[in-house]
Amino acid sequence: MQMGDSMHVCHKWIQQIVDLQHDDGSWGCFHSLSQPTKEQPMTTEQALRRLHILGLTKDDEPIARALAYMEHNLKQPYPTVFHEKKHDSKTYGDLMLAAWIRLFDPDNETALIIAAMEVLSAYPLAPQKLGFVVEWLKSQQDENGQWDMGSVVRDGIHFPLSESWRKADDRKRDCTARIGILLRKLEA
Repeated sequence: MQMGDSMHVCHKWIQQIVDLQHDDGSWGCFHSLSQPTKEQPMTTEQALRRLHILGLTKDDEPIARALAYMEHNLKQPYPTVFHEKKHDSKTYGDLMLAAWIRLFDPDNETALIIAAMEVLSAYPLAPQKLGFVVEWLKSQQDENGQWDMGSVVRDGIHFPLSESWRKADDRKRDCTARIGILLRKLEA
C-alpha cells in the first residue's frame, strides 16, 4: 500500500465513524464495556479512541461535538454515562469523562483535575492517598498564596463563584476559595 492509499483508507474510516455520531455529540452508550448493537456498532469511547488514533483533534468538528457532550455530562448532578450498582457510578463516570476530555484538550487540565479531586476528596482514604495532589496544588500558588486557574475555567456551573470576573482579583479570589476548600478536605 502506498501513502496515498493509506490516507484514503484513513479518511474512509473516519467518515464511517463520523456517520454514526448522534446529534448530541455521542455515539450512543459511552463505556466500551457496553454492548454495541447492529444499529450502533460502537460506543462513544470506542469512537473517540479510533478517531484519536486516526489523528483527529479538538479542532475537528466531530471531536468538538464529543467534547461538548462530555463536558455537559460532567456537569450533571447524577450519573449519565455509567450505571453500575457496585460502584459509585457518578464518580466513575466523571473520571472517565475527565480522562477523555484531558486526552483531547490538555489545556483544560487544571479544571478537570480540580473537579476530579473534589469528587475523590469525599472518600475516607482521600487524605492518605492524595498527598501528591496537595503537593501539586501548593506548587501552583502564586507569590501571594493565591491560585488563578484562568478565565478558561468559567463554565457557569463551577465558576464563577462571585457575581463577576471583570477583575482578575475576583477570579483569583474564587479560585483560591475553591482550592482552599479542597485542600482542607485533603489535609484532614
